[in-house]
Amino acid sequence: TTGPGAIRLELRLDDRDKGKLGGTAILPMEGGEKRWPIVDATYDGRTFSFKVDNGESLIAGKMERVDGKFEGRWVSEDGEERGRLTMTRSDE
Repeated sequence: TTGPGAIRLELRLDDRDKGKLGGTAILPMEGGEKRWPIVDATYDGRTFSFKVDNGESLIAGKMERVDGKFEGRWVSEDGEERGRLTMTRSDE
């Protein structure tokens, strides 16, 4: 997703760790960006689940494939913050 506050996920398979799914969550900010590791990422062919460790807490996301893109929700570890998620494949 793009726009203010949009976080970009860069996903990769780690060849050294038997194809384990991982990556980085990137939050654009004025004067730079913040990068956080994606942990506990899984994809079962329909549902993509992951957590992001932002250094203060874990944020959990869960998305399902709908009409060629992934849609879902995220929630903070304490449950006080939550929001919508969408993900599409980038041509970059």
